[in-house]
Amino acid sequence: MFQCLAVDIGAGSGRIMRCVIDDNKKITLDEIARFGNESREKNGFLRWNINQLVSDIKAGLAKAAALGKPDAIAVDTWGVDYVMLDKNDQLIDDPVCYRDLRTNGLSDEFTAKFGREKLQLLTGTQIMDINTLFQLYSEFKANPDYAKKCGTLLFTPDYITYCLTGKKANEFTIASTSQMLDCAKEDWSDELLKEIGLPRECVMPLTRPGTVVGTADFSGVPGLEGVPVVMVGSHDTASAVASSPAVGNEWAYVSSGTWCLVGIESKKALASKESAALNFTNEGGVAGTWRVLKNLTGFWILRGIKAAVASDISYDELMAEARKAKPFQSLFNPNDAAFFNPESMKDAIDEYMKKTGQPIPESAGAYTRAFLESLVLLFRKTIQEADSLSGKKTKTIHLLGGGAQNPTLCQFAADATGCEVLAGPVEATAIGNSMLQAVAVGKLGSLEEARALVRESFQPAQFLPNTTDEWNKAYEKFLTLC
Repeated sequence: MFQCLAVDIGAGSGRIMRCVIDDNKKITLDEIARFGNESREKNGFLRWNINQLVSDIKAGLAKAAALGKPDAIAVDTWGVDYVMLDKNDQLIDDPVCYRDLRTNGLSDEFTAKFGREKLQLLTGTQIMDINTLFQLYSEFKANPDYAKKCGTLLFTPDYITYCLTGKKANEFTIASTSQMLDCAKEDWSDELLKEIGLPRECVMPLTRPGTVVGTADFSGVPGLEGVPVVMVGSHDTASAVASSPAVGNEWAYVSSGTWCLVGIESKKALASKESAALNFTNEGGVAGTWRVLKNLTGFWILRGIKAAVASDISYDELMAEARKAKPFQSLFNPNDAAFFNPESMKDAIDEYMKKTGQPIPESAGAYTRAFLESLVLLFRKTIQEADSLSGKKTKTIHLLGGGAQNPTLCQFAADATGCEVLAGPVEATAIGNSMLQAVAVGKLGSLEEARALVRESFQPAQFLPNTTDEWNKAYEKFLTLC
């Protein structure tokens, strides 16, 4: 038997998941601890309470260790955000949240000087104001002497791993979200580091996913002494895609949550003028792969809709209302900047409809249906673009994460794209995290073996397409909004 602990942290909450591979080669997963992870205003910025997060993680690990000593531990989190240590390895300040407004418009300012296409071809990364490159550019614009204090840049999972082990490292998949890597060299770009004034000694050689970086090193927790701590796909999407029960190569993935990350797995980065024009990103994957994808605003919008117009009903009731609503009345581009962080999601949608000459939704179900239809049409557009870059034809979509529990979304996705949708596993990130731990310590031999084990342990729900002329007409309309 093998058991490990996956520390899985999202931009809203975190949890400790216990994964067991039994002697019959079946996976079981249990949530041992859950805790909040909310940003708050501090020193003029929206910041994460990083020390409280680490404290909650250690308490959760202690609770898990009481159930039995694990064979390994690993951490994954959301992307782009970072912690800066000073030259004495002390935290300079709580890290700023990517939703802080300090980077608004800075990507345009930076690329006006550096060159937009040049940046995309160099990094292979989708240009977004939230990327670490522009966060650091903001820091150094505001305080050119900031770099004098800098000792080590650690991304969020790097820092948590450091707090657990005392070992500093920069893991490849999380670093690849930063827009600071030369994707051809699979290493830091010295040109970009110089452009933002960050000394090369503040970053470290990149550690590949599946590497044991140290052992648990914090006192007072029986059962954790000497436990290997692994760097897996430290970016949560890298771990989620690692759990995809996929075979062959005619598949795409949708990792669904606050963000929906939609793309394909590739043996190499697809950084080209075409991918730059389409604003795709190439992010590091596990086992020598790349994830060619786009970041789409996902259930963040639904969360805002529910808060504004449906706070008194459950999500299941809201989905039932959406299914009753008239189809294809009001469509919008979920990636429009209007939906990034509005005071009211309802008001943002209403204003968008006024600007585009469409009906304003009249009920909670209508707002929700507008969101679901718009999101799956954006899936269709993104997957078609990914296929154009890779030269393959997607036939199956692996829909991973929380959205796999939403049959309305899954069926809409099948209908909109014309692809078979296989929904699950729901806990894709924690499973992928755990499978890479098993590979790292020798319990499993490869990513392929891990995926076969996932297929045997979790039966995905199948949704077959019922593509209609109405969906195709809606798609033509949707394209005029993008």
